[in-house]
Order: sequence, then structure tokens, then C-alpha cells
Amino acid sequence: MPLEQEIGDVEGIHKSLIESLMDEEIIQGVMDVPTDDEQHPDDSSSMATEDATAYWTDYNVIENEWSLKKVGVYCSQFPEYAYKPLEWRSKYCWTAFCGPEIPKPQSRCGLCLKVTNTANGKSVMVRVLDTCTRPCLDLDYPAFSEIMDNKGRQDWHLTVNYEFVDCGDDPTVRLHHEI
Repeated sequence: MPLEQEIGDVEGIHKSLIESLMDEEIIQGVMDVPTDDEQHPDDSSSMATEDATAYWTDYNVIENEWSLKKVGVYCSQFPEYAYKPLEWRSKYCWTAFCGPEIPKPQSRCGLCLKVTNTANGKSVMVRVLDTCTRPCLDLDYPAFSEIMDNKGRQDWHLTVNYEFVDCGDDPTVRLHHEI
């Protein structure tokens, strides 16, 4: 059997399994299962990137009740993120991350970035919940507008530095080097 067909079969089985579970069962399963790439909060190392491009997008999170599924972000296909509590989903603005540093897109889900506009030094914390097609960040508009300057407003993009940081909302911390 060709590899593509095997992968498709596994994805189909996974999808039908998830669809057959009730939301409460999924939520309980997510709460009980630790991830393999968690680390202790005392390990504060991170990776920074300079002079990246940040565009803006509008996830309409309020209109979509902060639902990853309704918005259709990449991470919504993984129950461990799609069914996180509202407090977790709404703590930070969302972003799509397309940096070269992390090889597996799923491993980006839930990570936090501190994004700093190089022109004015303003920073914002965002949570990675989506991917994009070009090497950049696609910040949700509220995050973009928080650090925007006149040139960014005019050009519809910013030059930013970013670093992976502790989200401060889980008992363990996942940072770049652990992924």
C-alpha cells in the first residue's frame, strides 16, 4: 500500500474517532493526557528571531466565541487545543506562525510569542494557533494594532522581532528547544 494511502487511512480513522466522541469525553481526555514535549517552568531558554515580517489577519474571535473550530485555524484539528477552556483560548490574541524554526506544524500549537515592533519598541504577547503560507507572522488585528506604527499602518505589515516565551497558563512550559 502506498504511504500516501496509508496516511490517508490513518487520518480518516482519527477523524471518525474524534467525530464519534462527545465534546465532554474529548475535554476529559485532553485534561487527563500530558504531552510529551512539556518541560519544567524553571527552564526559561527560548529562541529569538529578528527582523521578521508581521502581517495582520482578522480571526473575528469575539463573533466566533473564541472557538478555534468556528474560525477554522490549523490547531483546531487537534482536540488537545480545540477544546481548551475559554480562559485559555482568550488569554492572548492569536497568530499564525510560519517561522522556519519548528519542523512540525502541530508542535507550534499553543506556544506563545513575544512580538516586538522594531520601529517603536512596542510588544505584545500572542498564542500560535494557526499556520500561514509565507515565512512570517499573521497577527490577529487587535495584536497588530497594539504594536502598529504609522509606517506599519501605511504598509499593512511590520518588521518585528519575536521570541518564544512561557505562556504562564500551564503547570509546565513548552519552549522551542523542546520541540
